[in-house]
Amino acid sequence: MDDRPIELLGCKLSADGLRLEGEPFSLLKDEERRGMEGQHWLKLGDYYYLIYSVNGCCGPKSDYAVSVARSKSLQGPYEKYEGNPILHGGDEIQSCGHGTVTTTPDGRMYYLCHAYFPGEDFFMGRQPILQELVLGDDAWLHFKDGETASTEHPLPLAGQVQQPLPDFYDDFTSDRLRVEWTWNYPFATPHIQLFGGRLSLSGEPKADAGAGTALCLRPVAADYTFETVLLNQNEARKGITMYGDDRNLLSITCRNNQLELSLRKDGKETPLAAPVILPIPERGETPVYLRLQVKAGCQYAFFYSLNGKDWTQIKQQVQNADLVQWDRVARPGLYYEGKTGEALFEYALMRNQQ
Repeated sequence: MDDRPIELLGCKLSADGLRLEGEPFSLLKDEERRGMEGQHWLKLGDYYYLIYSVNGCCGPKSDYAVSVARSKSLQGPYEKYEGNPILHGGDEIQSCGHGTVTTTPDGRMYYLCHAYFPGEDFFMGRQPILQELVLGDDAWLHFKDGETASTEHPLPLAGQVQQPLPDFYDDFTSDRLRVEWTWNYPFATPHIQLFGGRLSLSGEPKADAGAGTALCLRPVAADYTFETVLLNQNEARKGITMYGDDRNLLSITCRNNQLELSLRKDGKETPLAAPVILPIPERGETPVYLRLQVKAGCQYAFFYSLNGKDWTQIKQQVQNADLVQWDRVARPGLYYEGKTGEALFEYALMRNQQ
């Protein structure tokens, strides 16, 4: 890479939006070397406004912020606002940016972007926020409640009610996987089947990947539990994971009739407790209930049960914030690792502790 500053370019698109027409033109250059991305255009009155994001987008040290420039011509030149950034983090929100403007039926403007919350709420990952945007008497865009992003605002539309954080429950009786489930597609190809109130999970890691297949959920609270019941025993590792990526994860898995708790850090796996030999056959279908308890976003405790009522903790609490991977945080989920066989699950429950 050369030493040129980041530059935002524009170019006319064809009518179907699939081809470039004409020559690219320069919009803005990052002369301040703060970073520049996530641009959004809008036209108000005499000006085209270009909202863009600066600073570090991701990770525990993110200081993402929102700036604006304007021009009376689509192709510029654009003038940067002297008071940039017009939106940044503070006590309630750590950082925010990379958004788009939406409008209400009565013409009010809202900026929808992603943000990190500070402290333990950081471990929920980037969250969507809405901040009201107004055009000032100086013909510049400003945020109605000031340049420091905040978490509490009047609801945009009358008759709306803020809903409590929802728990998640999947009994796998649908004929298709629910949209809340996610997987790390660069590292594994999952094989997922739903039948008779069961989910079958298997898969193969891709070339140079470091671990198995994870099917995960996004946490929406810093304190929660994630629970499932594993229905089958075989030589594959099957169970629950707290998944950062293929080389960084916690897992509690059942292999044959043996429970194993381990940490994989930078590709190196370390047992966190002695294996637990369960009083069940090494093959067949005997339910084993597994539970992950999360506190403060990164404090983990693992439990198992043979009846779903009496729970045994495998090890004292494990604290590990290192599962965070730059632009994403660890997610709880179901896990499979093996060359043959499958993992059979009967339900998944994520319950928020409020």
